[in-house]
Amino acid sequence: VYAWFKDTATITYVPNGGTLNGSTGNYSDTVSLPAGGYTQMPSPSKSYYTFDGWYFDSDLTEEATAVFTDCTLYAKWSPIEYAVIYHIPDGFGSLTNGSFKGEEIFNLSALDNVTKDEKIYYFNNWYLSADYSGESVTQISAKNATGTEVHVYANFIDEITYTVLFETGDDVDVD
Repeated sequence: VYAWFKDTATITYVPNGGTLNGSTGNYSDTVSLPAGGYTQMPSPSKSYYTFDGWYFDSDLTEEATAVFTDCTLYAKWSPIEYAVIYHIPDGFGSLTNGSFKGEEIFNLSALDNVTKDEKIYYFNNWYLSADYSGESVTQISAKNATGTEVHVYANFIDEITYTVLFETGDDVDVD
Protein backbone atom coordinates (compact mmCIF):
# COMPACT_ATOMS: atom_id res chain seq x y z
CA VAL A 1 0.00 0.00 0.00
CA TYR A 2 1.36 3.37 -0.98
CA ALA A 3 0.27 6.71 0.40
CA TRP A 4 1.01 9.90 -1.49
CA PHE A 5 0.84 13.30 0.17
CA LYS A 6 1.21 16.57 -1.66
CA ASP A 7 3.72 18.94 -0.14
CA THR A 8 2.26 22.06 -1.82
CA ALA A 9 -1.20 23.25 -2.79
CA THR A 10 -2.53 26.07 -4.90
CA ILE A 11 -5.28 28.00 -3.14
CA THR A 12 -7.48 30.41 -5.04
CA TYR A 13 -9.08 32.99 -2.76
CA VAL A 14 -12.37 34.63 -3.75
CA PRO A 15 -12.69 37.74 -1.54
CA ASN A 16 -16.40 38.31 -2.37
CA GLY A 17 -16.13 42.09 -2.60
CA GLY A 18 -13.23 42.40 -0.20
CA THR A 19 -9.56 43.16 -0.75
CA LEU A 20 -6.78 40.62 -0.36
CA ASN A 21 -3.10 41.46 -0.86
CA GLY A 22 -4.07 44.74 -2.53
CA SER A 23 -6.39 43.09 -5.04
CA THR A 24 -10.18 43.03 -5.22
CA GLY A 25 -10.24 40.09 -7.63
CA ASN A 26 -9.49 36.43 -7.05
CA TYR A 27 -6.01 35.74 -5.72
CA SER A 28 -4.03 32.48 -6.08
CA ASP A 29 -1.20 31.37 -3.84
CA THR A 30 0.93 28.22 -3.71
CA VAL A 31 1.57 27.17 -0.12
CA SER A 32 3.54 24.47 1.70
CA LEU A 33 1.38 21.83 3.31
CA PRO A 34 2.53 20.71 6.75
CA ALA A 35 1.30 17.39 8.16
CA GLY A 36 -1.69 19.02 9.86
CA GLY A 37 -2.74 20.96 6.77
CA TYR A 38 -2.31 24.60 5.89
CA THR A 39 -4.01 26.79 8.49
CA GLN A 40 -2.37 30.23 8.10
CA MET A 41 -4.91 31.64 5.67
CA PRO A 42 -4.77 35.38 5.07
CA SER A 43 -7.45 37.79 6.26
CA PRO A 44 -9.00 40.03 3.64
CA SER A 45 -10.63 43.36 4.42
CA LYS A 46 -13.87 45.02 3.34
CA SER A 47 -15.11 48.43 4.41
CA TYR A 48 -18.12 48.31 6.76
CA TYR A 49 -17.89 44.50 7.20
CA THR A 50 -16.13 42.01 9.45
CA PHE A 51 -14.43 38.96 7.99
CA ASP A 52 -16.05 35.71 9.17
CA GLY A 53 -13.65 33.17 7.68
CA TRP A 54 -12.91 31.19 4.53
CA TYR A 55 -15.32 28.59 3.15
CA PHE A 56 -14.86 25.75 0.65
CA ASP A 57 -18.20 26.44 -1.07
CA SER A 58 -19.71 29.58 -2.57
CA ASP A 59 -22.86 29.07 -0.44
CA LEU A 60 -20.61 29.60 2.61
CA THR A 61 -21.75 26.51 4.49
CA GLU A 62 -18.49 24.47 4.78
CA GLU A 63 -15.90 26.41 6.77
CA ALA A 64 -12.26 25.89 5.82
CA THR A 65 -10.16 25.45 8.95
CA ALA A 66 -7.31 23.60 7.21
CA VAL A 67 -6.30 22.97 3.58
CA PHE A 68 -4.81 19.65 2.43
CA THR A 69 -4.98 20.02 -1.36
CA ASP A 70 -5.61 22.49 -4.19
CA CYS A 71 -8.86 24.36 -3.61
CA THR A 72 -10.85 27.53 -3.96
CA LEU A 73 -11.83 29.41 -0.80
CA TYR A 74 -14.63 31.96 -0.48
CA ALA A 75 -14.67 34.85 2.00
CA LYS A 76 -17.67 35.25 4.28
CA TRP A 77 -18.62 38.72 5.53
CA SER A 78 -20.98 40.11 8.15
CA PRO A 79 -22.07 43.74 7.99
CA ILE A 80 -21.00 45.92 10.90
CA GLU A 81 -23.95 47.38 12.83
CA TYR A 82 -23.86 51.13 13.35
CA ALA A 83 -25.84 52.95 16.06
CA VAL A 84 -27.63 56.21 15.26
CA ILE A 85 -27.50 58.48 18.32
CA TYR A 86 -29.99 61.36 18.29
CA HIS A 87 -29.18 64.59 20.11
CA ILE A 88 -32.28 66.74 20.57
CA PRO A 89 -32.40 69.85 22.78
CA ASP A 90 -34.18 69.35 26.13
CA GLY A 91 -37.90 69.89 25.86
CA PHE A 92 -37.94 69.51 22.07
CA GLY A 93 -39.04 65.89 21.91
CA SER A 94 -37.21 62.59 21.69
CA LEU A 95 -36.52 59.73 19.35
CA THR A 96 -35.41 56.19 20.06
CA ASN A 97 -31.88 55.70 18.79
CA GLY A 98 -31.72 53.66 15.59
CA SER A 99 -29.27 51.45 13.74
CA PHE A 100 -28.26 50.30 10.29
CA LYS A 101 -25.80 47.76 8.90
CA GLY A 102 -22.96 47.67 6.39
CA GLU A 103 -23.53 49.87 3.36
CA GLU A 104 -27.17 50.70 4.12
CA ILE A 105 -28.40 54.28 3.87
CA PHE A 106 -30.34 55.47 6.94
CA ASN A 107 -33.05 58.09 6.36
CA LEU A 108 -33.46 60.66 9.13
CA SER A 109 -37.00 61.75 9.95
CA ALA A 110 -38.00 65.37 10.28
CA LEU A 111 -39.15 66.43 13.74
CA ASP A 112 -42.32 68.32 14.59
CA ASN A 113 -42.20 72.02 15.35
CA VAL A 114 -42.27 72.76 19.08
CA THR A 115 -44.05 75.42 21.11
CA LYS A 116 -42.02 76.33 24.18
CA ASP A 117 -42.36 79.40 26.41
CA GLU A 118 -45.12 80.73 24.11
CA LYS A 119 -42.77 80.68 21.14
CA ILE A 120 -42.79 78.38 18.13
CA TYR A 121 -39.53 76.64 17.26
CA TYR A 122 -39.24 75.21 13.77
CA PHE A 123 -37.24 72.08 13.02
CA ASN A 124 -34.39 73.22 10.77
CA ASN A 125 -32.70 69.85 10.01
CA TRP A 126 -30.12 67.37 11.24
CA TYR A 127 -26.38 68.05 11.48
CA LEU A 128 -23.36 65.86 12.13
CA SER A 129 -21.77 68.40 14.49
CA ALA A 130 -23.06 69.74 17.80
CA ASP A 131 -22.47 73.35 16.68
CA TYR A 132 -24.57 72.77 13.51
CA SER A 133 -21.64 73.59 11.27
CA GLY A 134 -21.32 72.02 7.84
CA GLU A 135 -24.18 70.98 5.64
CA SER A 136 -27.40 69.59 7.03
CA VAL A 137 -28.15 65.89 6.40
CA THR A 138 -31.30 63.91 5.70
CA GLN A 139 -29.52 60.56 5.23
CA ILE A 140 -26.49 58.98 6.86
CA SER A 141 -24.32 55.93 6.25
CA ALA A 142 -21.25 54.21 7.64
CA LYS A 143 -19.16 56.92 5.97
CA ASN A 144 -20.50 59.30 8.65
CA ALA A 145 -19.58 56.98 11.54
CA THR A 146 -17.00 57.47 14.23
CA GLY A 147 -16.26 53.90 15.22
CA THR A 148 -19.65 52.23 15.11
CA GLU A 149 -21.75 55.30 15.99
CA VAL A 150 -23.21 58.18 14.03
CA HIS A 151 -24.27 61.17 16.13
CA VAL A 152 -26.88 63.52 14.66
CA TYR A 153 -27.94 66.84 16.16
CA ALA A 154 -31.41 68.37 15.73
CA ASN A 155 -31.43 72.08 14.98
CA PHE A 156 -34.44 74.30 15.68
CA ILE A 157 -34.90 77.98 14.83
CA ASP A 158 -37.34 80.41 16.43
CA GLU A 159 -38.25 82.40 13.37
CA ILE A 160 -38.51 81.92 9.68
CA THR A 161 -37.61 84.80 7.43
CA TYR A 162 -39.26 85.12 4.05
CA THR A 163 -38.10 87.35 1.26
CA VAL A 164 -40.86 88.67 -0.96
CA LEU A 165 -39.90 90.15 -4.31
CA PHE A 166 -42.32 92.40 -6.13
CA GLU A 167 -41.91 92.88 -9.82
CA THR A 168 -43.75 95.76 -11.36
CA GLY A 169 -44.57 96.23 -14.99
CA ASP A 170 -45.27 99.41 -16.88
CA ASP A 171 -48.99 99.33 -16.05
CA VAL A 172 -48.70 98.59 -12.29
CA ASP A 173 -48.32 101.19 -9.51
CA VAL A 174 -47.04 100.02 -6.13
CA ASP A 175 -47.50 102.33 -3.12
